Amino acid sequence: MTGAYCALITITPSFTETKSSDPASLLKLVLLLGVHGPTMLAVIGEGTVLAILVVIVFGFLFGELLGGPDRSIRGALASATVSRHPAIALLLATGAFPQQQTTVIGTVLIYLLASILLPIFLMRWPK
Repeated sequence: MTGAYCALITITPSFTETKSSDPASLLKLVLLLGVHGPTMLAVIGEGTVLAILVVIVFGFLFGELLGGPDRSIRGALASATVSRHPAIALLLATGAFPQQQTTVIGTVLIYLLASILLPIFLMRWPK
């Protein structure tokens, strides 16, 4: 399955170049979850999800508070505050903890999914 995912990401545009509703992007997401799903599930019971949710919610709230009176600027700053670059996180964490590579990958993928999905709900929250 890993080979299928690698082949798919090399022959199709990246996530940033396509719409999220693009069938190839959805197939990439399903394959990614299929390949790393067990890794992500192994990390869930260790309190990692709670820590990730706290970081995302506080980052979003601080972005909203510091964004000023303009609602569009507040939303953009809140989203930018929550977003992190997963490749940098993987590079630093696997370099610092090479024996924990599986845990690092699972944690970064959970953060990535949560940082995409949670702000959608937070932005639709009644103000």
